Amino acid sequence: MDPKIIKIVEWLEEYFFNKENIVTSFSNQLSNTKVPTEKLVKNSLDNKVDKINGKGLSTNDYDNVSKAKVDTLKDIAFSGSYNDLINKPTISAEIDVDNSLNINSNNPVTNSAITTAINSKANTNHSHTKNQITDFPTLSNVATTGSYNDLLDKPTISDEIDIDNSLNINSDNPVTNNAITTAINNKANTNHTHTKNQITDFPNFSNVAFSGSYDDLINKPEISSNGEIVNIGFGFDRTNKEIYLEFNNE
Repeated sequence: MDPKIIKIVEWLEEYFFNKENIVTSFSNQLSNTKVPTEKLVKNSLDNKVDKINGKGLSTNDYDNVSKAKVDTLKDIAFSGSYNDLINKPTISAEIDVDNSLNINSNNPVTNSAITTAINSKANTNHSHTKNQITDFPTLSNVATTGSYNDLLDKPTISDEIDIDNSLNINSDNPVTNNAITTAINNKANTNHTHTKNQITDFPNFSNVAFSGSYDDLINKPEISSNGEIVNIGFGFDRTNKEIYLEFNNE
């Protein structure tokens, strides 16, 4: 090959063209004795593509069908940008997360801050000793013993007395309520009444006591012709409980 062509190719190789393809192209267009003109070299270079490391030349199979598909691609296919997406979701504004508890803040709090706060608190089933209660009162002995003997200012209590459960005229003891109530219930009221049969010594009156008739008298005297009665007396038979009249005729 003409040394001039080789020199030109080497010069062009510095500008990232494929030397092998350049040489072949020139060889097809030049004779062994002619030197390519600048125009020929430029035209040949304009028909070439830049060399990409790791790739070789291939046939052009990018037809109209493939181009139509590419034409339907959305902007995101080329930009890769979130802003070129359609139907993007609504994303809430970024919120601040507190790293410590604050009663005046409505922000969420980090897990570590919450855990630290909880770990510094006592469990709900915790306990204390008496000495840990700062205002625990000073108790008297009876508060823990419950014994009457530990009371202060105890009253003076009189000796135990007997209480009767029935009435007894010879006893000075008090009587139980039920014994008194039973005794009173066995008595009559002050305004009580009785029937005749309940009076044990009720007299046996004669008929005249109720009728008042002379005819009901017994032992009637003999009346003289002049109708006078002499020495009439009255009497009461306590044994028989009867009233009687006595007549003495002269």
